Amino acid sequence: SLFSWHGRWELAYPAWSFATVAAWVAAILVALRLVARAQGQAALPRGLLLLTIGLLVFFGPFVETVYVGQINAFVVLSLYLSLLLAEDGKNVLAGLMLALAIVLKTSPLLFVGYFLATRRYRVVVSSLASLVALSAIAALQFSPEVLRAFLATVARMGTELFLSTVNEGVAVTLHQALYHLGLGHPDEALLLVQQVACSGLALLLLASGLAILAGGARQRLYLSSMLLVIMVIESPLVWYHHWVLILLPLALLLVQDLRGSGRFALRLLVLMQLERVFEVAAIYLALPVLLAAFILIGKLLLLYWRDWRPSLPAEGPLARFRGLGQGLDFRP
Repeated sequence: SLFSWHGRWELAYPAWSFATVAAWVAAILVALRLVARAQGQAALPRGLLLLTIGLLVFFGPFVETVYVGQINAFVVLSLYLSLLLAEDGKNVLAGLMLALAIVLKTSPLLFVGYFLATRRYRVVVSSLASLVALSAIAALQFSPEVLRAFLATVARMGTELFLSTVNEGVAVTLHQALYHLGLGHPDEALLLVQQVACSGLALLLLASGLAILAGGARQRLYLSSMLLVIMVIESPLVWYHHWVLILLPLALLLVQDLRGSGRFALRLLVLMQLERVFEVAAIYLALPVLLAAFILIGKLLLLYWRDWRPSLPAEGPLARFRGLGQGLDFRP
C-alpha cells in the first residue's frame, strides 16, 4: 500500500490520517477562495480566513472521516478544485479534477450537469475524457470485471432502500421515523418521493444555470452550493462522514455571518455537530443533520433568488407582489 512503506503497517493509519487532514485544510482554503472570488476579492482578510478555518477544521463529519479512514476529504478537495479551476478558466485541469472526484465517489457526477448548465463545455469534455482514461487504468490494473461489478452496484443503489441505523439518507430516516411512530413503512414510496423531489429540484436548479451570465460568479457559487447539498441528500446511502461534501455552502454562510453580526451558519454548524450526541441521548435518527441540510438549502435558495432579483425590497420576494396588488384599482 502507498501508506505502509516497507511492510510497516503501523505507519499506514497515521500517514493516511495526516494526508486526510492536509487534504481537508486544503479543501477549506479552496472553498474560501471560491467565496472570495464570488465576492470580487482575490482573498479573504487573514483574520476572517483563520477564524473560518478554525471553525471548520474540527467539523464533526470530518473528524469521523479521519477516524474511520474514509477518502471523503480527497473527494471534496478534487471537486472544489474543479470549481475553482473552472472559474480561473483552466478548463482541462478542472475536468481532470472533476473526473478524479467521480472516480473516488460517484455522486460528483451531478457536476457534469452543472458545467453543462453553466456552459463550461470544455470542462465537460475534459472530465468525460479523463473519466474514461482513469476507468481504463483501473480496468487494466484490476481487470474489467471490477468496472462491471461497480456498474451493477450503482444500478442497485437507485432501486433499493438500504436500511441501517447508520444510514442517514432521507428515505431511510423517514422509514425509521414512521416505524418508531407505528405508522408503517412504505419503502418503495419513500424512495420514489426522495428521488423525484431531489431530482426535480436539481433539474430546476440546473435549468436556472442556463441563464447565468459569464460574470455571474456569485450566482454560480450559490448554484454549486445547493447542488452539493442535493448531492448528499439524494444519495440512498449516506453516512455521517459524507456531510463533509457540504463544506462549501457552510463556508459561504460562515463568512457572511462573521462579516456581519449573524449567527445562522454557526447554529447550523452546531446542529450538525450534535448529531452523534442526539443519537446517544435521544434516538438513533439523523434528524439534526437532515434538519440542518434542509434549512441550509432553503437559505441558499433564498440567497439565490435575491441575487436574481436585486431590485426586491429587503422584506422579501413577496413584497413585489404586495406592491403590485396595492397598485391595482378594482373600482368600476
